[in-house]
Amino acid sequence: MRSPDEQMSQRRLVEELRIAIDEVRSKANPQQSVLDRIAALTRDNPKGVQAVHVRHNLGRARREWLADFLRTQADSA
Repeated sequence: MRSPDEQMSQRRLVEELRIAIDEVRSKANPQQSVLDRIAALTRDNPKGVQAVHVRHNLGRARREWLADFLRTQADSA
């Protein structure tokens, strides 16, 4: 399902976030481009990121990582 003002479907958003978050978490020094991609996904799909389907399918560890990342982004803005 995709809200008309969202960039992508929730299913695709989950896939994109899982891939990017896993890549960042697996490296000591993640590439800035991957961090920028996560920031863009969350910025372009604000309702999708909060959707129960997306949050559930990310899993607890990825959800917690994303919450910390978003807090850090907000603090640095």
